[in-house]
Amino acid sequence: GAACTHSDVATSDAVRGAIPGLAELAGMIGDPAVRHRGTLGGSLANNDPAADYPAVVLALGATIHTDKRQIAAADFFDGMFSTSLEDGEIVTRVVFPIPEKSAYAKFRNPASGYAMAGVFVARMKDGAVSVGVTGASGNGVFRSAEIEKALLDSWSPAAIEPLTISAEDMLSDIHGSAAYRANLVKVMAKRAVAAIA
Repeated sequence: GAACTHSDVATSDAVRGAIPGLAELAGMIGDPAVRHRGTLGGSLANNDPAADYPAVVLALGATIHTDKRQIAAADFFDGMFSTSLEDGEIVTRVVFPIPEKSAYAKFRNPASGYAMAGVFVARMKDGAVSVGVTGASGNGVFRSAEIEKALLDSWSPAAIEPLTISAEDMLSDIHGSAAYRANLVKVMAKRAVAAIA
């Protein structure tokens, strides 16, 4: 349900059994006070460009249910702090496909705990690979086709090493340049794959 707190998601035996990477991700959000008050639905509806959930929702192709309709993850996110929700529309629950394996790695902003770059990596039961990236791009959450292709060819951190992630659309601010964030995407992807291994 959309009202599940981050703590609920992080400590749920059902989530830990089905999608351990999602439980781990939820456990990295903010601090204990935030994890006990913030909710899955609230985070998705806000669509902060540095929030964690959008990476897993987009990577797994989850479906966002509202009081009016069902929205595929690929159609839900619409840039920074923007979604396809209509005025007054409320997120009620999220349905996640269950991957064969998954993990999340993020580089935290030292002040806020938000992701300067967070990467959710999943291998689906049909062999498909999906990679969701949050925190790094000025356009919001995105999937990395180049990392997905590299991991499809060889499921290992070494497969990511030769890649050069473009800094063109990355955020640049007092916390890190666009080039720095592009490199963080690569590093976090490698860490996520290593965590699965």
